[in-house]
Amino acid sequence: MKDIGESFKEKREEIGITLEEVSKDLGIKEVWLENLEEGNAKVFKDIFEIKDTIESYSKYLGLDTEKIMDEYNDYLFENLALTLQMKLAAEAYYPDFTRRNYINAYEYNLGVCRQCMLIEIGAQTNTYQEAVNAAEPLAVLIDKVMRRE
Repeated sequence: MKDIGESFKEKREEIGITLEEVSKDLGIKEVWLENLEEGNAKVFKDIFEIKDTIESYSKYLGLDTEKIMDEYNDYLFENLALTLQMKLAAEAYYPDFTRRNYINAYEYNLGVCRQCMLIEIGAQTNTYQEAVNAAEPLAVLIDKVMRRE
């Protein structure tokens, strides 16, 4: 977070604009921008507010928003590893139980918190009963992976 804040401050000063100007242009509280530049995320009420602010500010400054958002995502690699562990456990205990993992399309939830995954039961072609039947093996898999069995 500190590195992101420093890059924002450097770019803003290079452009020659004040925090007050940025605040007015983006409609973001000046104190939030100041804290963001200092690497302090505690003024934000939740991760979504932080991410929105980072995204808006980086676009405003003309920085590589995608790269900055990836840098901010503290839990991305940890949660990708957890997702892989779930996939491997599923293949070991219930062969052919899972489909292909789509990582990039669903990356939005991987930075919310530790041990965060998007799990979908079934697909558009599954019946309700098939989804219900999948719930128990899924619960077993989650339990095994979280207990690191």
